[in-house]
Amino acid sequence: MEARFPRRTQIPSTNGHRPQGTGLESLATVTNFLAFVFVIGGAAWYFMTKEERAKCVATASQGVRSVKDAVLLEGLSCADFANALRARTPRLIAAPLLIVLSTVLTLLVWVSSPSPVPGWGDMLLSTFVHPTLLGMILGSACLLQIALILERLVGWRVFGVVYVSAAVAAGIVGLTSSSAIPNVGAAGSVLAMYGLLLVTSLTGMFRRSELQIPRSVAIRLAAVGVTFSIWLLITFGFAHLPLLVALATGVTAGLAVAREVHQRTPPLARLSRCLAMVVITTAIYAGGVALQPRQEALDVRPEIDRVIAIEKQTAALYDHAVERFKKGRIPAAALAELIEDTIEPRLRLVAKRLRSLQDVPPEDQPRVTTAAEFLALRDESWRLRAQALQRSDMAGLRQADAKEQASLATLDRIR
Repeated sequence: MEARFPRRTQIPSTNGHRPQGTGLESLATVTNFLAFVFVIGGAAWYFMTKEERAKCVATASQGVRSVKDAVLLEGLSCADFANALRARTPRLIAAPLLIVLSTVLTLLVWVSSPSPVPGWGDMLLSTFVHPTLLGMILGSACLLQIALILERLVGWRVFGVVYVSAAVAAGIVGLTSSSAIPNVGAAGSVLAMYGLLLVTSLTGMFRRSELQIPRSVAIRLAAVGVTFSIWLLITFGFAHLPLLVALATGVTAGLAVAREVHQRTPPLARLSRCLAMVVITTAIYAGGVALQPRQEALDVRPEIDRVIAIEKQTAALYDHAVERFKKGRIPAAALAELIEDTIEPRLRLVAKRLRSLQDVPPEDQPRVTTAAEFLALRDESWRLRAQALQRSDMAGLRQADAKEQASLATLDRIR
């Protein structure tokens, strides 16, 4: 009978809080991943032949060169365009400083693990901080590639002012957002620079100029830009308001300087007034949102705790009945009756309460959906078990066991 009626594992209690990752944990995850790659790569390298190693090195070197050429816009037949850009602005200043500053601050934030509660200090700090390692690599590569054209076209002062203004505007909007999605940080500024580059490029199409972007360069820019856009969509979604505000800031700056950007480096004064109005407008909007009365967010933790508790209670009831069955005190039909008359009604009552929840916060919706999925699977497992007990069907009991394991795996996701 042990195989037919396995004892349920105890379900640890939970307070319903979602664990907060820390900067140290993020850094440790990256370190562990790199260590894993190093070990696997070292083992593969050890078993390779000399020819295979040489081919592997050559392939890796070619890949690195291809990426470098794509980011730095090298290997293109556009010497006149490159010379015209260098004649206007010989050296990059803003982009290298912003990349170094962002990298250093991102690593410091990961190590120091600041408070996850949003505030003005965090908003200003996040201007230069990337949310993930992949975001830091992509954002730095994109910003450097853009700067090779845009910083030389508009000047380092305009480039830097637009970058910071976009981050501040996006950060202000982010303070009013209740979304669990992290602050866009430096990613918003990079997106703003794409907006600025797009507008200045489009204006160049209608005016014959040696600073008009060649087709080969535009293809390189588009390839890297699409990669960055896909990462943004995966990380932040399709309609993340801070990102849209950052992009709008870049487009607005482009409209402000588009008239004269192909004749001379645009002056900073007019652009500064334009961006100041953008930031002020954003702040007014954020203030209006903050002053609006808000309904208290629904706390779903009690319902999630109830789901976990009902599993413990019903499993304990059944385990107690199984012990009595083993001692010959009750028949198998009594186990089926316990399931149908007591266990299943309790599960369905909890499922009904869960379905009645209204205005579930977006960050809690996945847990509520998973809890409902668990209850449905668990109810089906109990139904299959009751039917198998009534028929003394061993195959049916094994099917019920499999469905039970699937439901408990779903319960683990809730915690």
